[in-house]
Amino acid sequence: YLALDTARGRWAALAAWVGVAFSPPLLLYSSLFYPELPGALLAVWAVRRVWRYRGRGEQLSLASVGVACGLLPWLHLRYVPIAAAIGLAAAMVIPPRRGRVVAGLAALALPAAALGGALWFLDWRLFGGVPPVDEYGAVGFERALRGAPGLLFDRQFGLLPYAPLFVLVPLGVAGLWRWVGSVRALAALSPVTVYAAFVACFSYWYGAFSPPARMLVPVVPLLAAPLVVALERWRLARPVYALLLAATSAIAHLLLDVPRLRYNLPTGASAALEYLSAVWRRDVTTWLPSFVAPDSTSYAWTAGACAALVVCYGLVVLPDLRRER
Repeated sequence: YLALDTARGRWAALAAWVGVAFSPPLLLYSSLFYPELPGALLAVWAVRRVWRYRGRGEQLSLASVGVACGLLPWLHLRYVPIAAAIGLAAAMVIPPRRGRVVAGLAALALPAAALGGALWFLDWRLFGGVPPVDEYGAVGFERALRGAPGLLFDRQFGLLPYAPLFVLVPLGVAGLWRWVGSVRALAALSPVTVYAAFVACFSYWYGAFSPPARMLVPVVPLLAAPLVVALERWRLARPVYALLLAATSAIAHLLLDVPRLRYNLPTGASAALEYLSAVWRRDVTTWLPSFVAPDSTSYAWTAGACAALVVCYGLVVLPDLRRER
């Protein structure tokens, strides 16, 4: 539904929905008992409520956003940044009239505060206070030097090695602000960026023994919005997306056929690449970088890949922006 809310033609919404819903990581977590998928559902629900808010007589819509934001920390405390980003975006859509601002903020904040207070009371009764989120190791800004590129490029746990179709997301981000408006774009993108920056600072940014891209699952569905914009605004993105979707489908098919390849110990060795090396009789285990066990090659590879993407995006986006001027 978020894709439909973004699209001006249904074909782009359908293409983005198929790509996001039936590829890693959502596909791999659909049959597992993790808090990630309920978190993703609440995030998408809240963002859609923000997008559909019109300002008059819609306090119930803001209250539903407050409920979603209040429930997210119940699934896991690391979802607090997602709730905060969505709540801030919801506050920005309230019309700047005195009576409406007060009523709107009350409708938004009271359910979130009530649910947050209930969670704090439960934690206090059970643990004597808010328990630390330490199952993912220590937290520090310097750890983002590994976590940030690792979330995207790591050969064991990164998003793009298992779902290359998301390569087109930055292309859609470039046009999302004009496509749906700045506040809507902020509501869709700020939870992704704030949450990804937060989890990148954990030493176990990969989520331990789990299928790939676990830590990004709660915000991955929000990437359907920029995917739709990329497909509708730039024609060159359509054949590229078809190729990327085919590659992603092949990877998903392999992981479904050989389920053990979904799981990796944090050693830097990818089970999927080792399997393909044996099948193809060619060593491909080092084709992608590792940020579980990084070295200088990992950062050089990532810098080269980012530079190539920037050049490609520039060739597509800049001529279009010049024509608009």
